[in-house]
Amino acid sequence: MTTSDIGALIAAAGDHVRHDRTLPAEMYTSAEFFATESRWVFQKSWVPVCRVPDLLAAGAGYTPKVVCGVEVVVTVDEGQRIRVFLNVCRHRGMLLADRPQQGKKLVCGYHRWSYRLDGEPAGLPLVSREVDRARCRLHPVRHETWQGWLFVNLAGDARSLTDEISGLHEVVDDVGLPTMLTAASREFVSTWNWKVMWENYNEFYHHLGTHRDTLEPLLPAATASTLDNHGEAWSCTTVPCTEQYLSMQPLTDHRRTPDMALFSVFPLLCAGWQPGSAFWMEIIPEDVVRHKVVWHLLVPPERMDDPKLETEITRVMDGLGAIHDEDMKSCTLVQRGLSSALNTSGNLTELDKPISQMHRWLVGLLEHLSKDDPSCGGSGRQRSA
Repeated sequence: MTTSDIGALIAAAGDHVRHDRTLPAEMYTSAEFFATESRWVFQKSWVPVCRVPDLLAAGAGYTPKVVCGVEVVVTVDEGQRIRVFLNVCRHRGMLLADRPQQGKKLVCGYHRWSYRLDGEPAGLPLVSREVDRARCRLHPVRHETWQGWLFVNLAGDARSLTDEISGLHEVVDDVGLPTMLTAASREFVSTWNWKVMWENYNEFYHHLGTHRDTLEPLLPAATASTLDNHGEAWSCTTVPCTEQYLSMQPLTDHRRTPDMALFSVFPLLCAGWQPGSAFWMEIIPEDVVRHKVVWHLLVPPERMDDPKLETEITRVMDGLGAIHDEDMKSCTLVQRGLSSALNTSGNLTELDKPISQMHRWLVGLLEHLSKDDPSCGGSGRQRSA
């Protein structure tokens, strides 16, 4: 697929979303389009990295992360200030940190250049004072926090995250997300496009088929309701929890409204809550048909010392794993269908509203950026903000 083909694909996608059709199959199968997504969507948007309460609980130190193929390191100083940098030494580009560690410095193992947690060089062994230390600072990465998540904007030129998802604030403000801690995590390897995973997660409609004997009797698809996002970079769908479902959940807080919600901050945060706990599905794209999924279970900090918590967590994570296994079977078949010869686009309905919202956002971003790219038929002139 050539760059001009990419431009034509984006134009076709624009026609699809305007007529409530699914995205062209090539957007799920083309390695060249995935490279465009990586550059234009992942790097230009706000993507989640980790949970802030977990960082602060660990104390001063640093945590390396790979964000959409980019190596970054998150530091927390003794005053609990969080910073994000590219995880490479400013000398010869060696990776600085390969595992989380407590301490006040990052030290490169190659030539022992060291850096403070604020990114300033702390030591350049044997290097003369003629070398400008200001040029040796770690390269900062733009970041913001929201509801306890740390987000980064790798390109550094996105609108404020707060502005991008202003309508979502009031929806989640009373849930208690900012202080929730990670109680357990479980990783899965997925051999389908990341959008297949995102679409599966964010609607309840598939309970009718994929989960007909497990979730559908407990969280019926017919009772789901999706909020209007007014064109912003988020979606949120809620469903009332049946009494049977709540009685089966060991972490249920019966003082809370008995609803489950699934929400997303486009493109990669997939999260949700139910009475007494929350969760998020970390999507880590690797190539066009491969990504990792890490499920994280979140609980209020006061629950962390509960002696029954470990047993309850095991029950929740085993149940989550069983449901995700059902999802994986469906996603595998969706990718096979998308990859089949002569596949044509499908039709979205009112039950697929979160998918329509994300598609419109995604295609709108691609159309905007392709207009400034001569290889896609654009003018190549940067427009003023």
